Amino acid sequence: MTDVTDKDREAFIEAVAQRIVKMRMEVPAIFFLEMHKPLAFVAGQSLLVASPVLAPFFGIDKVEQASEIMSERENVERLIRRIEELSEEGRGRKGKEGEGRGRKGKEGEGRGSRRKEGEVGGRKGKEEEGGGRRGK
Repeated sequence: MTDVTDKDREAFIEAVAQRIVKMRMEVPAIFFLEMHKPLAFVAGQSLLVASPVLAPFFGIDKVEQASEIMSERENVERLIRRIEELSEEGRGRKGKEGEGRGRKGKEGEGRGSRRKEGEVGGRKGKEEEGGGRRGK
């Protein structure tokens, strides 16, 4: 195993957190990490077990580095905190960008507001069309 420096650990955590936030998978990732935090060591070791499969895609050094980092609960907690920070930053930027651009509609405007009473999914009900069952 390679010794992971603080710089390497922070770079790994930052890269993973940014990727998760970019894919908008913050909530599932945080749930997953929180649930598996007690098993951090086992999860880290399972990366080593899977290294023959993962190494061709990521490189053996990266797999070993990820295994060592994710084996410690503190690093899992750091990753969760960083995901939350990036997510909050993203929400803050979106809120400021969208200010003044929002359209306030009148009551009754919006999706489906053009439907008339008795219409379902843009079509009139069978009773109004005369398409209901007729007596023989």
